[in-house]
Amino acid sequence: MIADIGMGAGYLMFIPHHVGDQRRHIIQLLNVTCGREDVSGSSDIMAHDAYLLMVRCGAGTDRQAECPIWDGNSIQVEPTAETAIALSHIGVGGILMIPLVLIK
Repeated sequence: MIADIGMGAGYLMFIPHHVGDQRRHIIQLLNVTCGREDVSGSSDIMAHDAYLLMVRCGAGTDRQAECPIWDGNSIQVEPTAETAIALSHIGVGGILMIPLVLIK
């Protein structure tokens, strides 16, 4: 499943299907990716594994010409301004996987 954050950052973001209907957990994954959140002692999270997979496919807002068309499920997510800015500074050369073991 793709998490669409609508920033035109030049990469696609994939999440596991079981996280797809939980926007706050997707935001949490984005925050962890940016170093804005530590979930090591959090009790406000799911009891199973999650990950965020970022795949580089273009540059900037013109990425549509270079990114493949995704026909699968997607979810629209609006990160905070701070997270959106931090995400725009992440350099992904190919594929970046952020695994996160979430413990209840």
